[in-house]
Amino acid sequence: MLCEQLTAPVVAEHLRALVMGEVIRYEVPNVLALNFVCQQALDGGGARTLRGDMLGKTLGPNVLRIQVSVPDDVADDLTLLRPPMDT
Repeated sequence: MLCEQLTAPVVAEHLRALVMGEVIRYEVPNVLALNFVCQQALDGGGARTLRGDMLGKTLGPNVLRIQVSVPDDVADDLTLLRPPMDT
């Protein structure tokens, strides 16, 4: 379900102000991961960019901000993983 929603075009649109080239998605099923390669995100590469983040590491947390739909049964299971709140 996440793979259906978190596509390369969705990520490209979300990062449009930072990524000037193509976004390519690779699925890594053995670790339940998606890897996004963002072309032309560092304005000349890590050695030439004037961005403070020369490796593009801040793009990952930006991708985590993309909203996706979660079925109720999955959301209910996730609440079990949440630590109890102190009152």
